[in-house]
Amino acid sequence: MKYFTLLAIATTVLMASCTLDSIEADIQISEPIDFVGTYLGQFDCEGELREAAGETFTINISNSTKVGDYLVDLGDGVIFVGTIDENILTIEEQVLNEGGDFDVVTFSGQIIFSFSDRYFLEFTHEVDQEGESTCESRLVKQ
Repeated sequence: MKYFTLLAIATTVLMASCTLDSIEADIQISEPIDFVGTYLGQFDCEGELREAAGETFTINISNSTKVGDYLVDLGDGVIFVGTIDENILTIEEQVLNEGGDFDVVTFSGQIIFSFSDRYFLEFTHEVDQEGESTCESRLVKQ
């Protein structure tokens, strides 16, 4: 009888966890995230950008002409292309102005949407190969 009770409890826990996973998966599929908008954040970085800690920045995200892509505008003409996969907007490593006359910017990162209407930005950034910065920030959609 003792083993039957333990088996019943284990089965109930397993079924409950499967049900929660199914609900979360349904939410992700049935409610696509619209990343289009303007976001405010504050720098929290290690590396070359660490002296910008606490400085406020703005990101504008708009639709691209290619379906599924977004344009992530960091200001000053610095625009990267991102792709969405469920609740994450990923910016694969991109290099701007390579071979140009001024700042060569390398950037990669992701913006993660959590179901409590919170956005988090994590990125790696380098300008003119002068040192890399790793940053994160909570974003507030305006």
